[in-house]
Amino acid sequence: MIKILIVDDSALRRGEIRDLLLKNAIGECWESNGGIEAVEKYRMLKPNLVIINILDMMGVEIVRRIMAINPNVKILVLGSRGYESYVGEAIQLGATDYIIEPIDSENLLSVVRRLFGKP
Repeated sequence: MIKILIVDDSALRRGEIRDLLLKNAIGECWESNGGIEAVEKYRMLKPNLVIINILDMMGVEIVRRIMAINPNVKILVLGSRGYESYVGEAIQLGATDYIIEPIDSENLLSVVRRLFGKP
């Protein structure tokens, strides 16, 4: 089973992503609002996938720190128009894939399934 950490400063958005993944039996989900808490939750839970909304350098720093802990973790970056440079930095640090908003539910599911070789 895929273990997923969802990192976003919006509780509503984290919940929407969690509910979508659970409804589609993708895996177990945990949430973090970001910052050091996200890195500590990663360290404690050791998820296979981190889905992180990148809005600023703090998001990039979270990616950097998680990749330092486990360079093989899959990280899916969510980004808004206007924040593409942060998404690019996250990809350069080793993030696996990205989606630029607006985020379509089917696209998100498709990307997560592809990352784990699921149809």
